[in-house]
Amino acid sequence: MLFCHRNAGRTDTHSRTPGNPEYQPLPGIRIKLSSTAGGHWTESCGDKSIFGLNINQLADVVDKLKEKDMIDCLQLLHYHIGSQVPDIRDIRSAALEASQVYSGLMKEGAKMGYPDPGGGLAVDYDGSHTNYMHSRNYTLDEYCSDVVETIMTTPDNNEIRHPTIITESGRATVAYYSVLLFNIPDVSQFQALPLPENLPEDTPELILNISDVLKSINVRNIQECYNDAPYYRDEIRQRFRHGDITLRDRSLGEMIFRHIIRRILGESKKDRRTYAAGHCGRHHLRLRRKN
Repeated sequence: MLFCHRNAGRTDTHSRTPGNPEYQPLPGIRIKLSSTAGGHWTESCGDKSIFGLNINQLADVVDKLKEKDMIDCLQLLHYHIGSQVPDIRDIRSAALEASQVYSGLMKEGAKMGYPDPGGGLAVDYDGSHTNYMHSRNYTLDEYCSDVVETIMTTPDNNEIRHPTIITESGRATVAYYSVLLFNIPDVSQFQALPLPENLPEDTPELILNISDVLKSINVRNIQECYNDAPYYRDEIRQRFRHGDITLRDRSLGEMIFRHIIRRILGESKKDRRTYAAGHCGRHHLRLRRKN
């Protein structure tokens, strides 16, 4: 776990763990770059950044870590030039300055290994593909290539091993998605309304047929009833489309169908419980016979 310090007041809290050379604190440092960038928060970047250590404070921290024999524990360098940075040149400039700081820390004795360019990867909101604040004049591939190339060049020139780059491009990750939160005023349920006790004398034959299906459901003919119910329901709907069945008859047929489905569900649960009880009984019987 790496601890990234954003101001100088917290950097003197680390000390080596006695007797555990493999388990030492791994501090990281956020710095203020002189490089600035357009886009959001441009007024608070560079020397005016709220968070981060300036070069003088960074040198002082290095001296304190050396006094505690902990300079080798320093592994991460973090910077953040802003959010929604529209111009790729600002990104390259900041990466170049940060890579020189990174190289300088390694020359001071820091182990390093993790440069963190922070956020800034912009989203082309207006589609103009320009350096306007609501757009960007680069692609995702170009952003990655420029950051990696810039950070890689400095270690190559100073014969330093290549680091593991960390990114915090939150805007570019989530800006393409949205979440709508609202209260649920009501819910829709497929409820089976009560059926009339007696059907009218002029009830169509199809309604009588589907009603007979409901009356005949039992554990032994569940599948047969399940096959018949959709057939009669679809026939009722088809006859309704041609005007052969009234609205009331159509409604009655739909209600009977829902009662059939609920009844089948109930009978199937009974069947499963009966099977489970019988299977368990046979299992105990076999055990008694073995004993």
